[in-house]
Amino acid sequence: MMNHTDGWMGGLVGGQMWIWVVLAVLVVIVVVFKSLTRKN
Repeated sequence: MMNHTDGWMGGLVGGQMWIWVVLAVLVVIVVVFKSLTRKN
């Protein structure tokens, strides 16, 4: 369990770029969802 956590943290630190990609996609989804609900 400790090895898995350390590996996950190492991957997180080694490639933080995917975090911003995921956040950007989530923001776009939320904005589109709100705009669709407003139209309805």
